[in-house]
Amino acid sequence: MESLPRTKSRKKFIELEKSEYVNVQIIDEQHKKFAELIDELYELLGLNKPETTKYILNQLITELQIHFNTEETFMKETKYVNFFSHKMEHDRFLKKIEDFRNGLLQGTDKLNLELLKSCKTWFHNHIKLNDKKLGDFLVEQNIQ
Repeated sequence: MESLPRTKSRKKFIELEKSEYVNVQIIDEQHKKFAELIDELYELLGLNKPETTKYILNQLITELQIHFNTEETFMKETKYVNFFSHKMEHDRFLKKIEDFRNGLLQGTDKLNLELLKSCKTWFHNHIKLNDKKLGDFLVEQNIQ
């Protein structure tokens, strides 16, 4: 199953702003991928495409696991002082998305704007409050 085709004229639901780049290439690329997947889910709102929704949601969970592992590995290797609080943020958000996916699979949840707005808010807040600090620290450690 493939991702949805992009439409040039449509405004994205979630987008990584230049000011949100952390200046560590792999992390910035992973953030862009997260935004793309949330955007694809947004495109599915109101459409009856449960298989596509499940597929993209599974992709999102996989990408989050990879991304969080990337950041957490950097934090451990550099003995980043805020590792535990940052990891807790990751764990909470991943659990939220996994719980939603499980509800979707069981038929108790449906893709909704509230969930996507929540993801968007978390994404921007997490970058501003946590990832920018981590990025600055990693750049100081010559990790780019």
